[in-house]
Amino acid sequence: METMGNSKPAIEANKTYRIEHLPGLDVVENLNYPNQEDQDVILKILRNNRLGEGSYMGDLLLKIFSIRDSVGYKCFYVKIKRESKKQVDFRKGRATRDPINFNLRHDFDKKARYALVGVLNEIILARKIKEIITLSAVQKLAKQHGFAGMKFSEPIFALVDRKNSSKYLIYRNMVSIDEPKNCVWEILVKDLRKIFLQNGIYPHDLKSNQFMVVEQDGEPCVVLIDTEAYTEVNKPPHNFFS
Repeated sequence: METMGNSKPAIEANKTYRIEHLPGLDVVENLNYPNQEDQDVILKILRNNRLGEGSYMGDLLLKIFSIRDSVGYKCFYVKIKRESKKQVDFRKGRATRDPINFNLRHDFDKKARYALVGVLNEIILARKIKEIITLSAVQKLAKQHGFAGMKFSEPIFALVDRKNSSKYLIYRNMVSIDEPKNCVWEILVKDLRKIFLQNGIYPHDLKSNQFMVVEQDGEPCVVLIDTEAYTEVNKPPHNFFS
């Protein structure tokens, strides 16, 4: 079984994020995001915001959403963060189809919905999730399903509009393509969930809609997106894989 080295639970000590308080706006920057140019472009807009002078958050987001690259594609995607109580739909009587193991539901309710799944959570866990995705076991799994490999779309910034406490996450935009014909999402998700758990992450709502397929060097590459409901733990329950 391939696992990563142990990481410190106090991730703040490793300086993986920075919080900046601007007029009417709190900004959380992902310090591990690899493209400094992306961050500089967005930060310039954020620091010049006029929320404290009566401007609307929608105007600020539109400026970010309107940034385009040299060929005209939109550079960034802005996601409104859902309320934590609505993160996952636990439907009674459908435990066999629910992506979350029955034994973890109480733990998720208690820790993730009301504590860990906040505006910081996805950025705090981004580095560890990215490390897991680079594991050879994950890349091998992607190739088994017809992909050139697997990547992780990490958040660049998290934003909080202090006026109404609305929360937003900013990502690099991607252009999707068709998935390989031999991809079986149910199996890929099941096997990837096991790898996450072996490495100390509960991917609570992991399912096929958390992936995008993009082109990489002429081949399809699968990208993991939307990990805001994931939480960090020491080890999975002993009966999780039974």
